Amino acid sequence: MAFFKHTRISRASVLWLALVFTSLSYGANTHIYWVDSTDDGVFRAETDGSNSSKIISEPSGFYSGIMVNPNLNKIYWTKAGDGDAAVREASLTGLVASDLVPGASAGTISTDSISYNPVNNDVFWGGWTRLRSVESDGSNVTLLDPFLGSTYATSAAVDATNGLLYWRDSSNIRTIDLTGGNNTVVLNVGSGLQSVALDVAGGKMYYANNTTDTISRANLDGSSAETLITFSGTDNPKDIALDLDNNKIYYLLDGPDSIGSANLDGSSSALIAGLTNLDNPQALALGPIPEPSTYALILGGLALVISVVIRRRRLAQVSE
Repeated sequence: MAFFKHTRISRASVLWLALVFTSLSYGANTHIYWVDSTDDGVFRAETDGSNSSKIISEPSGFYSGIMVNPNLNKIYWTKAGDGDAAVREASLTGLVASDLVPGASAGTISTDSISYNPVNNDVFWGGWTRLRSVESDGSNVTLLDPFLGSTYATSAAVDATNGLLYWRDSSNIRTIDLTGGNNTVVLNVGSGLQSVALDVAGGKMYYANNTTDTISRANLDGSSAETLITFSGTDNPKDIALDLDNNKIYYLLDGPDSIGSANLDGSSSALIAGLTNLDNPQALALGPIPEPSTYALILGGLALVISVVIRRRRLAQVSE
């Protein structure tokens, strides 16, 4: 009898855990996030363009980079400027904004320039002539490089597997060690180079160019570069984000102020209905949106398991 009671508890626990993991897998679905520097703030929509809304309002400023870290359930974005720049953060559930790195500590932040290390959650960003990192609690702001002179340092993308930060100047994709040093040119793209995104497992980097009006990709070492998407000539691709699970690339076009998507090979490229003619979008990112049902399921399941344990203990006391 004691064994049977124990088995019932174990089954209840296993069932609850299975339901939780199922809910986590399907409840936290991918959404598009972006920052806008006319309608100042952070926005979110489903990947088909539906349910678009402003989720965080910000004071007037130039908001220029954005990322989502699902490890910490947080969203980060940058306010560009000199002296009044900042790396900002908010919980995906609370959506209350605060400075992770304020003012002078953030440096002179430029555009589309923030990423994170999925191993330790450190945050990286570029700022005209410097590359910086900070721990996820805002401590230990670190300069990763010597002064780069007139080099335009931005568009940080982390390759945690190989310990590298990919970044761009005005015409080159470069790498630097995550701890600083070994600043290396990987690929000369020419003028107009914009955002860089990585598929580390697939051995590819993707990048946009607003002079050639294209999105391209190459191997992580810069070899075998190929053009994937050629736009109209005035669309000016500004930022890109990869959804590797669904074989998709999302892009932000500065010309029509619109967001579109394509397959990773560049096929089926199209603007997303509901995400065209936005005010002044500057950068985009992909990330989950926590579903209230997930938290309700966790709390409900936990209450069930606790109640079963309490009941078993009471029965055991009565039988003694």
